[in-house]
Amino acid sequence: MPQCLILVRGAQGSGKTTFVKGELSKLLVSQGRAFAHFEDDMFFMDKDGYSFKPELHWAAKKWCQEKADNALKEGFNTVVVSNTFTSINDLLPYLNIGFKYRVKLIIYHCVGEFPNEHNVPEDVVTKARTSYESLAAFGFQEIKINEKVEKEWKTTK
Repeated sequence: MPQCLILVRGAQGSGKTTFVKGELSKLLVSQGRAFAHFEDDMFFMDKDGYSFKPELHWAAKKWCQEKADNALKEGFNTVVVSNTFTSINDLLPYLNIGFKYRVKLIIYHCVGEFPNEHNVPEDVVTKARTSYESLAAFGFQEIKINEKVEKEWKTTK
């Protein structure tokens, strides 16, 4: 089974984590894939829960990239990374990791509009939604996932 890097992108509250923990996990398990899942937010988890510190945002990004890289290096056949990935520059480190290991790359774009679980201010969420940069011009196809995740998922299998 070839290695695979799956990137799940979208604004805060778009359904990224729900999609990964739900439908995507079910699919990967049904295929017998051992997978690792990472997101920047995991960096901010401690015994008391989630504690975001803006001054550590870049450290969280670096941590997540290293986790994904190491998981592929260690032989996980699937690595899933879910982050906002608003800009192409946000994606570049992961595209480079994918090219480095010559893995299959799949990109999902979540476009649902749910309450975000980390209470990100609405103006920040709006900016993420409106400043989204598509990879289509670079020959990448993104699979869109919206609030009808189950319906969309069935059409992309």
